Amino acid sequence: MLRIEKIGDVMSEFAVKISSLNKSFKKDQPILKEINLNVEYGEMVGLIGASGSGKSTLMRLIAGFETIDNGNGSIKLFGSLCQANGQKTSAIKTLRSDIGIIFQQFNLVGRLTLLMNVLVGRLGRVGRLQGTFGVFPKNDRIKALQALERVGIVDKAYQRASTLSGGQQQRAAIARTLTQEAKLILADEPIASLDPGSAEKVMRTLRKINKQDQVTVIVSLHQIEHAFKHCDRIIALKEGMVVHNSKVSDISQKDIENLYDVELSEKKDHLWDFTKDIPKELDKVPLHKISSTVSNDYEIVSSRNVN
Repeated sequence: MLRIEKIGDVMSEFAVKISSLNKSFKKDQPILKEINLNVEYGEMVGLIGASGSGKSTLMRLIAGFETIDNGNGSIKLFGSLCQANGQKTSAIKTLRSDIGIIFQQFNLVGRLTLLMNVLVGRLGRVGRLQGTFGVFPKNDRIKALQALERVGIVDKAYQRASTLSGGQQQRAAIARTLTQEAKLILADEPIASLDPGSAEKVMRTLRKINKQDQVTVIVSLHQIEHAFKHCDRIIALKEGMVVHNSKVSDISQKDIENLYDVELSEKKDHLWDFTKDIPKELDKVPLHKISSTVSNDYEIVSSRNVN
């Protein structure tokens, strides 16, 4: 059922609404061409396509890191106009605290503890002086510990980030968005540098947060089996254009072969069947049976020394 959310005085059906978007970095060399798409509140959308298809550029435009070309294009987030006619609006500054970004390279400060890295998610919601000196209220520190517990690494809270594995660091980046209380998570190839087991844990964590908190998630992926397994909908880009925008079950193997200009060796009805490459022991537990630790968060953090 479609959720309609009110943001201030604006009634919006979509968390993200993109209309007639074009983007070029050089004249007559468009990266994205006439992009039109909507993402509903609480959806988890997989963005797929070959390298150079425009996935990362689209994510950066939604995040407000890049500006769309002049013309009729526009980007709305939570019902508020953020970009139009080649310019960003003042709304983007207000909305940035509601957008959590997860990058391929984790973006943690290695010399800081994991807890302090996760507390960075609160910077948009505390005073400038507090943020500058890294002084966070006790409630914020509790939020950060709760977030680390939800992603399964609260026992690493006081370790330097540089001592953790890639998968643990990426889960910490997800915890940072939880602490931020983001309404929209943009994950740009978050598992590209991870081993299969760690990649599966990160994707399961994102999906669990999406389902439990109704946070909207857009995740770009090269590992298409994860997109088909964990996402509600697939948006496929080819040469800067949207060539597929549909439910997972509506995309066939032939569609994927055309998207990547390859011929797959095995014939299957849907790409879902190609998830066999994921480690079997991780694939046996259905998503809905993953236990939640949210109800135990307070007991966990109250037993720790939160100063």
